[in-house]
Amino acid sequence: MFYRGNNQALITQLKRLQHESASVSDISGFERLMDSVKQFPGSYQFHYRSYWVSLAMIAMVGAALTFYDWQRLQHMQGSSWLLVAVCVAALLLVLGLMIYPWQLLRSVSARLLQQDALLDNGIKPVSFHSPALTRELLSRFNEFHRGNYRREVKALYQGRFDGDEYAFDYRYLHFHYVDERIVIETYTNSKGQVRTRRRKVYDHYDRYALIMPFQFVRDVAVVSFANSLLSGSTYKPASNRFNERFRVIAGDELTAAKTMKPAVVVALEEVGELLSKPNLEFNGSADLCLSFADNDMIKTPSKVTLSDFTAFIEAIEGQQSFAKLQRTLQSIHYLMTKLDNNF
Repeated sequence: MFYRGNNQALITQLKRLQHESASVSDISGFERLMDSVKQFPGSYQFHYRSYWVSLAMIAMVGAALTFYDWQRLQHMQGSSWLLVAVCVAALLLVLGLMIYPWQLLRSVSARLLQQDALLDNGIKPVSFHSPALTRELLSRFNEFHRGNYRREVKALYQGRFDGDEYAFDYRYLHFHYVDERIVIETYTNSKGQVRTRRRKVYDHYDRYALIMPFQFVRDVAVVSFANSLLSGSTYKPASNRFNERFRVIAGDELTAAKTMKPAVVVALEEVGELLSKPNLEFNGSADLCLSFADNDMIKTPSKVTLSDFTAFIEAIEGQQSFAKLQRTLQSIHYLMTKLDNNF
């Protein structure tokens, strides 16, 4: 109704891509989707000229009618305010018609780039039931005992790392938790009396994690962002740089001492430089949970959109890499090589 010509065709195309991309799960499916992107007969650029003309006309006509209405009585009256309201509503409508296709194009472009980057790196989204997965994580790792009001897993991915000495599957997840707290506020009522009231405040937090098998260490935690459930013997290696950032907690001091060899300490210091608020929890079942606050681990580095079609296709056809993810996985692989003779 509000769009014509190429604009209407492009919105239809973007909605179709948005819908069909949700069912893409492999490279062949993504390639078919990209074929339909390339075969679109129109332009991937919206034409805004008529909308800018409409904005200018609405503004000029509205201003002229309002000025004429005001001149008659030398003050704003009911009809004047009605004209202003109608003009503002019309301006907002036209602006909305301009913003919607722009946001749709950005959203679809980002989604296609993200799907391509995941496929380039061999990472697949995994279907999950958040309450069940959250319970599983709570039973396996202390890390997820955060939030006194709500805990939930918001995204889950599966990948694989092939190193020179070890290969392992890993899961990447986004964990969200909420703390509830009571705030006491002071206020003055309508009678001028000072009163207090209690109000609940909800603080939202996000953590991200890589979980994988790690058979060389058990019951050790190396934390920079601890929670109250962690307990056990603490251990401090000789490195002041390490001790300023991390705390080592283990079932016993001997286990911690055997784990924290100089090469391991140096590797963990590098992890501390790479990630924000990292925690490494080696549980009793020979699994590692490396958690952190960084939200850019698997975000595509490219920000190009379909409106710059040539650059967009070049980004899709090139090899996108998640540099921070690869560096992190390489650090874990290095830890494996340095810990494989501990026990």
